[in-house]
Amino acid sequence: MAVFALNPFEPGCSFTTWIVWNLSPSPLIPEGIPPQGVVTAPVDAVQGTNDYGTLGWRGPCPPEGETHRYLFKVYGLDAMLDLAPGAGKHDLIGAMQGHVLGFGETVAMYSR
Repeated sequence: MAVFALNPFEPGCSFTTWIVWNLSPSPLIPEGIPPQGVVTAPVDAVQGTNDYGTLGWRGPCPPEGETHRYLFKVYGLDAMLDLAPGAGKHDLIGAMQGHVLGFGETVAMYSR
């Protein structure tokens, strides 16, 4: 399984705030995944470099008084990907080609 979290309100219309792959299929992704390349707890996963230039989840932080929409795209894959920790979103997209079994997405709104 691979997950992209995107903020379309940031420059580029697909500002990636989190990319993670090699998650085992699960109906719930637990909170508290540490910001490191290879994760073994609370789940096994590999994380890439987000568009902030850091590893791991970077939560929502729209300017005061604004509401932003966050997209979460989830891909079911037929294999674990041989992709190095810290890879970028384009590397992940390339590695996923030919391995996507299913796709889903959801949207969350956040304001300050």
